[in-house]
Amino acid sequence: MTLENQLIKKTFYETLMEADEKNPVRVLGEAFLAGHKDQTADISTIRFAQGEVYFHHKDYEAAIFKWENVHNDLEPWAKKNIADCYHEIGQLSTAEEIYKSIDTESSVLQSEVALQLFSLYIDQGKLEKSAFINSVLGENIQTAPTSSAIVFKGNEETEIRKISDEELTTFSSFHEFQEAVDRRLNKDFDNAIVEFSLPSPILQENRLVLMDTPGFSDRNDMEEALKYLHFADSLLFVLDANDPFTEQEQEILMLIREYAPNLSIHFLLNKIDEIYDEQEAAEIIEDTRSRVRAYIPQARVFAYSSRLRSRKQQNDLAEFLKNLSRPIAEDDRMEKILIFIRQLINHLLDKRAEMENSLADSIKWNEEMVTKLNGAIHQLTDLKEEKARIIKRTFHKVLEEIRSDLSENIPKILRESSNLIREDSDFRKIHENIRWKPTALAVGGRRGLYFQYILNFSFNVSTLDLER
Repeated sequence: MTLENQLIKKTFYETLMEADEKNPVRVLGEAFLAGHKDQTADISTIRFAQGEVYFHHKDYEAAIFKWENVHNDLEPWAKKNIADCYHEIGQLSTAEEIYKSIDTESSVLQSEVALQLFSLYIDQGKLEKSAFINSVLGENIQTAPTSSAIVFKGNEETEIRKISDEELTTFSSFHEFQEAVDRRLNKDFDNAIVEFSLPSPILQENRLVLMDTPGFSDRNDMEEALKYLHFADSLLFVLDANDPFTEQEQEILMLIREYAPNLSIHFLLNKIDEIYDEQEAAEIIEDTRSRVRAYIPQARVFAYSSRLRSRKQQNDLAEFLKNLSRPIAEDDRMEKILIFIRQLINHLLDKRAEMENSLADSIKWNEEMVTKLNGAIHQLTDLKEEKARIIKRTFHKVLEEIRSDLSENIPKILRESSNLIREDSDFRKIHENIRWKPTALAVGGRRGLYFQYILNFSFNVSTLDLER
C-alpha cells in the first residue's frame, strides 16, 4: 500500500509497528515517550499516527488534540483529518471551514478534500430534510442523517418498530431509536424500515404518511433509496432556497423520473426565511417554479421555513399537502402492486438461493466431517487390532515361559522335597505338613509362590488318590 493510500485510509500508524504487533496504543505511546526524551526526534509523526488510532476507536476529541500538534509535512493531512472528526460528530459548519482552509500542492489531498466537501454538502441536505420533518411533526425526532427508511404515521400512542427480513423489533426508548438510525453510527445502508407511529395532528387530520429515505452519496446508495419510491403516492423534493435546484438535484430528479415515471413529484423550498428581502424571495420562488416545471409541468412549489413555527405556515403546509393527494388510478395502483410482487418474488428467490448455498456448504462440511470420522474410526480399529495382537503374543510368550519353568523346576522341586517323606510318614496328613512349610522350598523369583501353590495342589491331589 502506498503512503497516500495509508494517509487516505488513516493507516499510516502501521508503518511504525512491527508486523506481529497487535497493540498500536502501547507501541506508539512508548515511541512518543522515547521521542519526547530525545529532543532531536520528530514526535509530530508519532502524534499523527496516534491520532489515526484514536480516530478508528471513535475518540475524536483525543484525535483532534493529537493532530492539532502536528507540525511537519503531514500537517495538511492532519488538518483534513481534524475536519473529518468534526464531520463525524455532526459539526458540519466547522468541518467545512477547516476543509476550505487546507492549502496544499498535493493533488491527492486536494481530491480527498473535494470529496469530503461533497459528502458534507450532501449531509447538510439530509439535515435540512430532517429539519423539515421535525418541523412538520412538531418534535425534534431526527437529529442526524439516517441509515434506514423511516415511515411516520399518525397514531394515538407513540410506537417505534423496526421491520427487517429477520425480525420485528420494538424500540423501548427514543434514544435507542436514534442510535439505530444514525448514519454516523451505522455507515452501511440498512434495508430495514422503521415504522414511527406518533400523535401528529397534521398526519392524523389529513390522513398522511411521510416516508424519509436515507440520503445518498454514491450510485449504490442512490439505487437503494430509489427502490422506496414505489411505496409513495407523491414525492416531496426538498430544495435549499439559498441555492435551489442545482445541477446535481436535476440529475437526481431525472433518475427518479426514469425509475418511477408515473410518480407525482412536487417541491418544497426550504430556508426561505434566510432570504431577508421579500422581493428577492418572491423572485427565487418564481424562478425555481419555472425551472422545475421545465422538467415536470404539473409540479407545485411551496416555500417553507423549518425554523418558523407559526400556525399559519403549518395550515398552509397542510393545505398544500392535502392538494397533493390525488386519487390513484386503478391501473397505477395495480402497477405498484405488481412491482411489489416482483420485488417479493425476487427477494424470495435470492433468499432461497442463499439458503441453498448455506445448506450446500453445511452438507459439504458434514460430509467432510463424516470422512474424517470414518478415517478416525478405521485408525482406532487398526490400533485396537494391533494392540490385541501385541497382547495375544505377550500372553502366549508368558504362558510358554511358565510352562518351560514348570517343566524344568517341578521335577527339581520334587527331588528336593524327598527328605520330607519317610517310611513312617502319614500320607493322610503329608499334604498338611507340606502346606504349612512353604519356606522349606528354595524357589525364588516371581514364580516361586506360584510353584508353592502348584506343589501344594499336587500333593493334595496325590493324598486324595492315596486315601482312595
